[in-house]
Amino acid sequence: MEEKSPEYPTSEDEFVSNAAEEILDSLLYESNLYVVGVGGCGCNTVEHITEKDVDSVKTVAINTDDRVLGDLDVDRQMLIGKDVTDGNGAKGDPSIGKRAAEQSEGQILKTIDGADMIVIVAGMGGGTGSGASEVIADLAKRNGKMVVTYAVMPFSMEKDRYDRAQNSLENISKLSNATTVFENDEALVHGDETLDEAFKMADRMLYRLVEKLKMDYIQEFFDEIGLDAMGLSETVSEPEHEDEIEEPPVLEALKYVGENKEKDEEPTLDNKLESFTP
Repeated sequence: MEEKSPEYPTSEDEFVSNAAEEILDSLLYESNLYVVGVGGCGCNTVEHITEKDVDSVKTVAINTDDRVLGDLDVDRQMLIGKDVTDGNGAKGDPSIGKRAAEQSEGQILKTIDGADMIVIVAGMGGGTGSGASEVIADLAKRNGKMVVTYAVMPFSMEKDRYDRAQNSLENISKLSNATTVFENDEALVHGDETLDEAFKMADRMLYRLVEKLKMDYIQEFFDEIGLDAMGLSETVSEPEHEDEIEEPPVLEALKYVGENKEKDEEPTLDNKLESFTP
């Protein structure tokens, strides 16, 4: 009898189980989510996602200051508006940041082309973070991408900067599918009353947001095929007749694989967010 190759499935059950595992893995690790840091604050916060090594998430740093970009550990870096700023930053002027992004629209679009969803991370009130973020959000939206903005607000004691930040937040919220705001003031109230703690809390909240967005992406897929992604339980109605076609074996195995993966995982992100007070 001819010997089977090592790749040949030993049984139908094993083949179905492996197929289910591949489907689930593709959902968990290929969600085409880009986290895009814009400006100094945004780029530094996004670097935390790279350090956490979040599966299937690409990190992008966009700035007008060439000196800041060189030290970042991210998947992609982009200097925008070189002819506008000479690579020396937007000097706290949102109008300069906006012009820099407009000059580099083609380059930006090429960089985010593979994304289905982008999370724009920016410190509001600064030149690049405020000005360029609006252009990037509008560009992504016009090209069919879902846009989520994670806006870090300055301390209220920085009155002029805070006023600019509120105006920028209002503008970018209109261009985003959803906006999450992190207030530095709140971090000081609930943290150790240090600037370092505020920045760390902003990093942690971004990480939780990215993880939740990944799960929402997966949930949307499961909703389409009649399953609950968190519990992997059926949501379709019961068959009216016993002789109706049975559930496809790969789908049945997919639920089994998902249930067993859930048993070994940490508490869900929703639970973590409920217990976290920024």
